Amino acid sequence: MPKLRLAALAAVVTSACSVSGPPTGEVIAAPQPPSGGDDGCPRTECGGSGNSPVMDGVYFWSLAFDGTANNQGFSFSPGSAEKAGMPLWLMLGGPGDRWRAVAQSSPNIVFEHFDLRDVTFAVERDGKAFRIRIADVYPDQEAFWAAAETDDPGKVESYKLAFTPLNDPDQPRDEHWLCSHPTGEPGELTAIVFGGDIYDADTKRITVGLGAVGWFNIACYMGAPWKMHIVGHTRIANLRLGIDTSLDKRRAMLNAWTMNACGTGRPFTHPGEPIRLHEDPELLVDDSPYLRRSVSHEAIWGPTGALCLDVPRLWEEDLEIRSKIQAECGGRLPQPCGATWPAGGQVSTGNPPE
Repeated sequence: MPKLRLAALAAVVTSACSVSGPPTGEVIAAPQPPSGGDDGCPRTECGGSGNSPVMDGVYFWSLAFDGTANNQGFSFSPGSAEKAGMPLWLMLGGPGDRWRAVAQSSPNIVFEHFDLRDVTFAVERDGKAFRIRIADVYPDQEAFWAAAETDDPGKVESYKLAFTPLNDPDQPRDEHWLCSHPTGEPGELTAIVFGGDIYDADTKRITVGLGAVGWFNIACYMGAPWKMHIVGHTRIANLRLGIDTSLDKRRAMLNAWTMNACGTGRPFTHPGEPIRLHEDPELLVDDSPYLRRSVSHEAIWGPTGALCLDVPRLWEEDLEIRSKIQAECGGRLPQPCGATWPAGGQVSTGNPPE
């Protein structure tokens, strides 16, 4: 059995189902998303993600530059990007986790970093159009949680994003934040973008390689895709950090974040639920503030879900959590965990003190 080191997953967002505006009048409160699922949130949001983009009351994770619709029906409008009336091509800049915009009239006119402020682009869903605006840029804000093998991996550029409904008769053309901020912390409004690993918000599957080409994630602060990149479990993060995580390990990590116990995509957690975590091998830095003691073991995770299960993280607040997991897993709970990791185990989670 590998040496156990427990890392607190910093789930500081308490309820991502609450979407509100900033303290200033620049952007008004966003509409309240509809409820759904056992804990009152849609399964695309409540998978332990903490925060996701939401428009028209619908959460999503990824968009395609060529206009292909995602599973939630949202499609990026190719060629719609502009700044001050100048048409732009929006793309990912190197190494793949930031935006870059190039003037359609001249490849020599490039907008990067702070110059991306007030760049806008359009997204559509079911005939409704939305304009997304880059309200602010933070080029050096988000630090990786994983230890780097490279000399200076740098930090991840993040963005404050807002959207405006353009042709919905039921919604005024007011601007709203794209990321929710349920606790009121300003950082919750920011998002990172990256390609290479694309996530299905419904099934929690990860697509890499040719299937991910042309797609990008908008990952709001502390959302599941945000955590995956910051913890070093994406291809782009691997390149920046000089480390290597297999696709199986990335799938196991996403299952752990979202408590995707049965591998069906249904989460058995909710935003803000704190847990402990360690990996085989451990990639978090030795002095990480997320390393904390656990009082009980939860599960060991593989690419298909929980390989074994002891104490589910919601056991104190939901007396029926085991029966719910059993029903979702086809009538059979994952086996209890033993003294050694089961074959294929990549990640282990535990429960913190109250």
